Amino acid sequence: MRRADHAGYLQADALAQYEGLYRTSRVTHVCCWAHARRKFVATHEAGDERAARALELIGQLYAVERALPLLLAPSDDPGAAEQRRAREEQRRAARVRESEGI
Repeated sequence: MRRADHAGYLQADALAQYEGLYRTSRVTHVCCWAHARRKFVATHEAGDERAARALELIGQLYAVERALPLLLAPSDDPGAAEQRRAREEQRRAARVRESEGI
């Protein structure tokens, strides 16, 4: 698949070279919590205590992710592919449910 043909979500950092991908509505940029978290860590280390709450919330989201069932490996086998799809849906539902109050 060529990059120009991609449609959907793309998780990437804020590298300027990626900006062209987001100019159309075909690709939605999904940010990375690790990159966002670094900014809050730096702010907190500089003495801004307001960042502590953001770090606490991000930590709670990380805990939700750690508790999710493991992903299954991709497979060309239709049965295994269906199991992977079901696991991904299970993870999505758990992620939504467990992060609701955060």
